[in-house]
Amino acid sequence: MRNELTRKSDFSPFKMINEMEREMERFMDNLWRSPGVRLENNLLPSCEINEKKGHYMMSFDLPGIPKDEIKIDLSEGKLRIYGERKDEHHEGQYTERRYGKFERTISLPENVSTDDAEAVFENGVLTIAMRKTGDPKIKRLEIASRRSGGLWSRLLDGNEGDNSSQKIKSSKIA
Repeated sequence: MRNELTRKSDFSPFKMINEMEREMERFMDNLWRSPGVRLENNLLPSCEINEKKGHYMMSFDLPGIPKDEIKIDLSEGKLRIYGERKDEHHEGQYTERRYGKFERTISLPENVSTDDAEAVFENGVLTIAMRKTGDPKIKRLEIASRRSGGLWSRLLDGNEGDNSSQKIKSSKIA
């Protein structure tokens, strides 16, 4: 009986982890060897944003994508870059490149002018310049208590239809 209690168990968490790692390696090796199998929709252009001399400069890495396949939209405070890198490799060829559609959307600060924005594409890097229009305007809300009869009191008390002239106090900071 003593031998049964002191005998080492066959269970080892490290052994299990090693076995799982081997299985994952085998799975990934088989995935890359299978013709026609690739990971799709994993194209996300890297972005770099700098402020220079009253402008925002945004650069996006888009190597191997023709200029005609890149679209840029500016609307409602957002910059959207999208397009497609078309699959040009043939069956039986090995490739590690990613193909498919890509999209990147950046929220623009309030203090940017999109009217005179410019874009340049050179050596696989798209650079967009936009003029700053000054410092962004910040609106600061004053914190009121629930008892003050403000919007929250009306909503929580069920008086949301009340057309009283009370407003949330706010002030602009410039």
